[in-house]
Amino acid sequence: MEEEKFYTHRLTATFVQSAKMDEKQIKDLHRRAGEFFKGIVDEEGTHNPENDVMARWHFMEAEEWDSAAKITFELSSFLFFHGHHHLSFEFLTEIGKAEINYKNRARVHNQMGILYQHFGDYEASLKEYQKSLEINKAIGDKKGTSL
Repeated sequence: MEEEKFYTHRLTATFVQSAKMDEKQIKDLHRRAGEFFKGIVDEEGTHNPENDVMARWHFMEAEEWDSAAKITFELSSFLFFHGHHHLSFEFLTEIGKAEINYKNRARVHNQMGILYQHFGDYEASLKEYQKSLEINKAIGDKKGTSL
């Protein structure tokens, strides 16, 4: 049997937000919503950035930081290549403040380095690349330390 997917009506979302649930239940609903939006693909198997933004938001509300980080990296690349460099920067800055794992933290610094380089701030770019390299060396990520 094929699994059905559906969108939640705004009234349903309002009810869920106002229902008497503890923080753990609310976070679980956000995590599940994040998984739902992350799983939406078109006929060609590609993700719609709007759904990715929703998935990211729900993962952040659920404090599923590494799941939010993964989507942030995909969105950041999409935004960068479509000329929305400052929005890419905002997304990376926001996720960089979260409690993400070291590998994701190194990736944030690397992508911030790319953005600073694009903005012409080579000193800030170099600092970000160095932070990324230091983290990757500390965690033994050979891919992150290779040239």
